[in-house]
Amino acid sequence: MATKKLGRPLVALLLVEAVLFVVSLPGFGIETRKFTDYAMWAGPVFLGLTILIFAGVLAAVATARRMSDWTARLALIVAAAAVAIVLFDLSAVAGPPDPPGPLALSAVVLVVSALILYCAWRDMQSAPETPA
Repeated sequence: MATKKLGRPLVALLLVEAVLFVVSLPGFGIETRKFTDYAMWAGPVFLGLTILIFAGVLAAVATARRMSDWTARLALIVAAAAVAIVLFDLSAVAGPPDPPGPLALSAVVLVVSALILYCAWRDMQSAPETPA
């Protein structure tokens, strides 16, 4: 059985997405807004989505060796959570609007998420059928 190489771009994009979110963490990366700038209810929402992204990336990378359908499914979840965070942050319903640096980073996250969605879809379409 030949080794499937389609998942490599997907894994690379997932790792790029994780790095983008590390760089955007308040107090750690380029984010200049503080936790206290946001509404109290926004913290758990951002935290939950961020944990979902990092856990999804770790799980997808762990399943990538076998290139199961789980890798692509987890990538879809990661991309959807990343887009949700960006849209939630851009809406400014929970805090101040994005400064220029995080705004540019949000645009990059949206592009990377779109590429993840495409690669995951492509990998799911080309995945061999598994016997029941």
